[in-house]
Amino acid sequence: MFNVARQAGEHVSVAAVLPLSIDGLILVGTLAMLEDKRSNRKPGLPGRLAVAFGIVATLAANAASARPGIELTADTPYLSKEQRQLVSSIIGSKIPVADLVESWHQVGPRVTATWTVRKRPPARVSVDQVRKHLPRLAEPEFHIGQGAGDRPVALSLRDDSPHSAVSAGKSVLAELIAVQVLARGGHVVILDRKGSHRRALGLAKVDYCTKPTQMHNALVRLAVLADERSTLALHEPEGWD
Repeated sequence: MFNVARQAGEHVSVAAVLPLSIDGLILVGTLAMLEDKRSNRKPGLPGRLAVAFGIVATLAANAASARPGIELTADTPYLSKEQRQLVSSIIGSKIPVADLVESWHQVGPRVTATWTVRKRPPARVSVDQVRKHLPRLAEPEFHIGQGAGDRPVALSLRDDSPHSAVSAGKSVLAELIAVQVLARGGHVVILDRKGSHRRALGLAKVDYCTKPTQMHNALVRLAVLADERSTLALHEPEGWD
């Protein structure tokens, strides 16, 4: 209730008192119903309404403050501390969300772990917010969004496995990365059979492919370039790039 009230713009003092007032309403309603029962009377309408309203308000606040989370189930009754730490490190590195609250349940035939977001990321991010973070990035880093507390989330190509879980907005994320590649003087290839991103037509250093032949030729060129880089990397010391 406190979090919901604060998100709605209430002062801290008002938000802090709100849970007490709702709990007090439930308590008063319950005591009134108990008094009616002791006196062999049918519980009165005011007491019942007070309890009902308090319960509905509590459930509504819980629903409004529900935070997105990640749940993982392992088909084993136990994981050691080292194994749990390994799983946690993988979740932390692959899911670009800050301030995750972690809990483990190891009772029963399966182990269940849950990571809950402590703070929600911003609902909207402006171009100006993104633009101010771009000059601060290292060469192998890409800005991919704003996390909890409006903190920037960056993806580094120097990581052993630079992957990120994305359930929606894949085209927007690809566009955000492409813009940063172009800003650094790189080249972007777009394979768009439906012509959904026609605004990229004619842009400098952008190969916009809509036909199968164009896509085939572009992918072959990229494969040749990738093979050349892989061959060079085999003969270079660690960290050469």
